[in-house]
Amino acid sequence: MTGNLEASRQAYRLRKWWISLPVAITILGSYPGWLFWTDNLHVVKENELYRSGQMNVSELAAAVKEHKIRSVLNLRGPNVGVPWYDDETQASARLGIEHADIALSAKRDVTDEEVSQLDSLLRSLPKPILVHCQAGGDRVGFVSAYYLHRFGGIPANEAAKQLSVLFGHFPYLFWSNSIAMDRSFAKYGSDLGFTTAPRRYAGEDIGLSSTP
Repeated sequence: MTGNLEASRQAYRLRKWWISLPVAITILGSYPGWLFWTDNLHVVKENELYRSGQMNVSELAAAVKEHKIRSVLNLRGPNVGVPWYDDETQASARLGIEHADIALSAKRDVTDEEVSQLDSLLRSLPKPILVHCQAGGDRVGFVSAYYLHRFGGIPANEAAKQLSVLFGHFPYLFWSNSIAMDRSFAKYGSDLGFTTAPRRYAGEDIGLSSTP
């Protein structure tokens, strides 16, 4: 009798799991969709830095008007002749805002040369800056965390929240190598002298070295 009861419980738990699975997939699948349709636009630091995914011309114009954006920093690199890039640079000119490019990849660590160029751009571009990549989760997450470190004095663990699933950053999906952005943030945060370590990912220590 006891064996039959336990088997019945196991069957119930299994049915419950299979019923819950489509619900979980729907929820997880709908969130990236919501980020896409809202351009993944967020405030990093009010009146200084905003982050987003790739916008079309009307979306860019709306963001410029709402947040008084004075410059756009494109992390996808110059792509002259490609419609999204030509549209963006032409729209920036019409709107009277500056436009700058730097080519970062979410799948490899950011180099010293790229960080030096990025630092110069973040320092010199008129603010507020709108920084974007394609989806607004990985490369933008690194730049946002770096900005809060470098120019805002935000502790490492707090700035690391810019690299979050809440913004569409999923470094451990099997098709993603975007953990490179977390490693890069940890490395350059350490170079800036921050002493708290963002150790948020099981299986890989990306933390900053602690200072005694």
